[in-house]
Amino acid sequence: MSIPEIFNFFKGPCGIRYIRYVFFLQYVLPSDNFAWWNNRFALWSMSAFAFFYICAPLIYKIFNKFWKIFGVTIFLMLVNSYMINITFNMFSKIGNVSGADMLAGGEPINQLYIFLLGCMVYFVKDEKNRFALGMACLVVAVLTSMQFFGYELIFTACLIFALAFPIININAIAKKILTYLSKFTFCLYLVHPIIIENVSNFVIGKMGLLSWRAFLLIYIVCIIFCAITFEIYTYLHKNLLRRNND
Repeated sequence: MSIPEIFNFFKGPCGIRYIRYVFFLQYVLPSDNFAWWNNRFALWSMSAFAFFYICAPLIYKIFNKFWKIFGVTIFLMLVNSYMINITFNMFSKIGNVSGADMLAGGEPINQLYIFLLGCMVYFVKDEKNRFALGMACLVVAVLTSMQFFGYELIFTACLIFALAFPIININAIAKKILTYLSKFTFCLYLVHPIIIENVSNFVIGKMGLLSWRAFLLIYIVCIIFCAITFEIYTYLHKNLLRRNND
């Protein structure tokens, strides 16, 4: 692709349509090129994140009790497939929409139930029967054979169980390990688009999809990227804290 094509105002990858990424609208506004304008560098989820942050104050003000947020969450989970179908039909009627099915499934409003599950865990701190609530999530996942948001419900149950049985007497070494792992996995999240988009495609293209050397190299590169990102994150975090304290 030539320089004029890249910076073409209407059609180039650095043209006016790229502004949707600036305002986190890549999964709100459909396009004729899903790879360029909706999910470049695996940025699809940023639309949902921005939407969650906008909704958070309103959700906290209106649904400020566990059972309120629980009811809304279950309702959204029950109607989720219908909402996705409605969104897909809307995109399909526009015409020349690339990745309409992916857009419909990842539309921020259709992903809201995931954020509400997290809110539900936050508000469960005010409930006495936390263990029963966690078991309820597991029971629903099992009875529906993992076909009704099974993984989301199991993860939510694990978080609720962690609140039901807090580890009070955790030693200093274990605390450091857990803190390090939490930051390291967050760093993995930060760099995973780079690894998926560039490193893995390059390595697999050179060595083959089923090559053990390809998987080993990707694993090593992933660790290196995470270590670098972890150090940068830690350095910036400490400096920002120091400035705020000053």
